[in-house]
Amino acid sequence: MKAVFLGAVPKKTTLDEDTANPCCRFQINGVLYRLPVSAARDFALLNCLQIGRTYEIRILNGLVSAVCPCDALPPAPAPFSGYVPGLRTLKNLLATAMTPLGQALYVYGGGWNWQDTGAGPQAVSIGLAPEWFAFFQAQVLRYSYRDFYPAYGRNSYYFAGLDCSGYLGWAVYNTLHEASCLPGYVGPAQEMARDFARRGWGRLTEDAGSFCPGDVCSITGHVWLCVGTCGDGSILLAHSTPTESRLDCPGGGVQLSALSPSDSDSCAALALAESVMKRHCPVWYRRYAPVRKPYAVYTDFSGGVFRWAFEDGGVLTDPDDFAALGAEEIVTRLFSSL
Repeated sequence: MKAVFLGAVPKKTTLDEDTANPCCRFQINGVLYRLPVSAARDFALLNCLQIGRTYEIRILNGLVSAVCPCDALPPAPAPFSGYVPGLRTLKNLLATAMTPLGQALYVYGGGWNWQDTGAGPQAVSIGLAPEWFAFFQAQVLRYSYRDFYPAYGRNSYYFAGLDCSGYLGWAVYNTLHEASCLPGYVGPAQEMARDFARRGWGRLTEDAGSFCPGDVCSITGHVWLCVGTCGDGSILLAHSTPTESRLDCPGGGVQLSALSPSDSDSCAALALAESVMKRHCPVWYRRYAPVRKPYAVYTDFSGGVFRWAFEDGGVLTDPDDFAALGAEEIVTRLFSSL
């Protein structure tokens, strides 16, 4: 039968067992029903269900045991950065990181799974998730990420956008793999730099004196990717973060931002972020202005800085010598139309 998924029923208490089959709300022929959904295979069905979509569901002994979407989402726009899934180079990592710019809103828990324990299906899928673009297109100019915040232990909008660790996890996955549904790399933001170092991909440092393209920077409650350093010493970075819209609403998402050691808005990195976002993400740019983040906060590396190793045996190589380039040249090579 056809049913519109309306989300999980909140837990009655914080002691509710996550292993129980979660009760969810469905609208069937205009009538609201509460039905348990099978938690089999690590909540596989819950990681398929998306609020507001219509599904053909199968109910067995009072339990939703299978779901199939009745409609297909429009495909996301073709990537403008020319990234190649599974091409393990520094250049391709940066190109991959540029792909969701202006296409995915900030959603707390976005990129995680429904149970909020690791990478969700969108973060282990090759290419831009159509859910991100559809959610962005459906939101008004006054979008606030706080309206879609996880509640009552349910990460109900896991599919709709990306938070900082969901974004970095997706970018790394799409750089390292050609196929979807392999184990992912989403984890606590403050632990991501350490996690990548533990995997043997490079080394961990706490040195805030210099930055290299591709550095994964873990600070308290956030993780960001260094795109490169500009000639004036300012830093161009990519991340998914809340920012105020031009209507002063707390929204934001995947974007380029700037750091300036002198905390000056008159820095090359901010001008570079403005140029890229305005030209390549015009719909986004009409809603959000690129911002400069506070240097002291973004270089307080409680989680450390992860730097890739490019020598023989490293997970990434650098045949294009991107590690030696400044941010301006990196942007020129990634976006040749600039």
